[in-house]
Amino acid sequence: MRTTLIPNMLELLSRNYNRGVEECSVYEIGNTFIAKEFPIVELPEEKKILCLGVYGNKDFYYLKEVIDKTLGRLGIRDIEYIREENDPTFHPGRTAKLMLNGEEIGILGEIHVDVAENYDIKDRIYVGQLDFNKIVELTNLEVKYKPLPKYPSMLRDLALVVKEDILVGDIQKIISRHGEGLIEKIELFDIYTGNQIPEGMKSVAYSITYRSYDRTLRDDEVNSIQQSIIEDLENSFDAKLRS
Repeated sequence: MRTTLIPNMLELLSRNYNRGVEECSVYEIGNTFIAKEFPIVELPEEKKILCLGVYGNKDFYYLKEVIDKTLGRLGIRDIEYIREENDPTFHPGRTAKLMLNGEEIGILGEIHVDVAENYDIKDRIYVGQLDFNKIVELTNLEVKYKPLPKYPSMLRDLALVVKEDILVGDIQKIISRHGEGLIEKIELFDIYTGNQIPEGMKSVAYSITYRSYDRTLRDDEVNSIQQSIIEDLENSFDAKLRS
């Protein structure tokens, strides 16, 4: 009886990889069986799991976006991504647990190179595994509408160079923390490593939308918030503005 769907997923990705398929994105929904105690006295707990796997021109953030959009369409928001460094299946610096209201609902990350080699895969592989039963329980398809805003928004872009292991979710937390209720949307639109970026670092770029629903914003107050965000990111992550 399976305790995880990840080995099945890796076998599927391996078959495609070794048959020359350059890109692959697949998913499976299946049952796992988790023992309540050892030695086993009672029947194990049966849990339905959603497992996703990709390789090719895909990365951690592609799979994260797939998960975010899927959960968002089900009315499940405010997912928090917490660094996971102790699961030997995954790369310790490129893996995160999915948390909602303090409860773990899944894991997402890059498969450890030693594990990938066991499946004859030389490229990077990314796998996510979610508690499907919990997703069904949390799904809320009620749609709420709000009036169109009367006042214009203001847009600011923020491009930073940070260490490669800094989670984009942690950066977004700091951005939100300084919003003073005026940040309407934070959108990550670019992640880059390579030429002109030091080794071990990455460039991340965000588009921040500011809006007040009761007045027109002034440039100076938005600039002040933006500056406080930059200073906090510099202090917290040694982030540098990318020129």
